[in-house]
Amino acid sequence: MRLVIASLVFALFAQTPSHAAKPTADELKARALYDDAVQRYDLAEYDKAIEEFKQVYLMTNRPELLFNLAQSHRAKHDQETALHFYQTYLKLKPEAPNRLEVRAFIVELEKALHERDIVRPTEKPPESAHVEPLIEAPKVAAPPLRFNGPPPQPPFFKTPRGKAVIAMMAVSAVSLFSAAAAGSVAISRRGSYDDSCSLGACNPALFSEGHSVAVVTDVLIAVGAATALTAVLVAVTRPKSARARDLASLQVRF
Repeated sequence: MRLVIASLVFALFAQTPSHAAKPTADELKARALYDDAVQRYDLAEYDKAIEEFKQVYLMTNRPELLFNLAQSHRAKHDQETALHFYQTYLKLKPEAPNRLEVRAFIVELEKALHERDIVRPTEKPPESAHVEPLIEAPKVAAPPLRFNGPPPQPPFFKTPRGKAVIAMMAVSAVSLFSAAAAGSVAISRRGSYDDSCSLGACNPALFSEGHSVAVVTDVLIAVGAATALTAVLVAVTRPKSARARDLASLQVRF
């Protein structure tokens, strides 16, 4: 009986391997185009980087691409367009992790544009007035956002559902082993009772004790079986990770 119960528990709790979703052709195309845009940015080929960032944005609708566009326009000293993309980026993603940095860029650009409008190159200042030349302070632009790839999925038994399955497996195993032990005691008491009856004097205490242990055995078997079935259902019906519809499944490093 013990060997049969152990084999049943092993069969019920065999882990089914999970299959990670593969990226689609559109995802691979967008990622390749994005990587090329980042390389163009690193090579100071900002016009080409802007063109490719725009293509990826049209494919994925990721707000982070607007930040990259702002960085590219800022690097080529197109302050008005850079300001537009920074503001649009925060409008679409107000809780962005780099929002403080972006707000600082916005303030800096607004100040530079305001000063440019006050002192225009076409306007000749009075000869008596001394106007300091507008020198733009050196700027160290943050790098464009880079996609890291899909986050690795933890093993099932390290997730909360997996830990619950392990706990139920342990409860089931303890219940079934306890049932086996209690069943042995019940059988022993029954044998002692039958021996006393064969001698002509049945011992009612042995019968009562054996009956009580038999009831406990049945309860333990029921608990172990119910817990094992519940664990199997939790393991089999666990939700699968949603397949990424576009590049929104990719993490972004700031």
